Amino acid sequence: MQSTLPGLTGRADEKYLFSALDIVLCLALALRIHKTDVAIKRTAMSMLSRVPPQDRGPLLKLLRSNKPAAVVEHILGFLGED
Repeated sequence: MQSTLPGLTGRADEKYLFSALDIVLCLALALRIHKTDVAIKRTAMSMLSRVPPQDRGPLLKLLRSNKPAAVVEHILGFLGED
């Protein structure tokens, strides 16, 4: 049975499936589970090709960062503020 929801069919030709929320969630999970800069950079690299080119800037900055874990913690700090 094939899914009728966009992005859930698993076909290779579907691109740009990740929203900003998806990216933040994946990076937060990488930080929480692995707690290493390498894991965060690998997660970001694996998502990079599935993000629209106009939205890749923050992800590229994260990849160039010396401390990506600190960057993710900083982003999560903004989300937790009221």
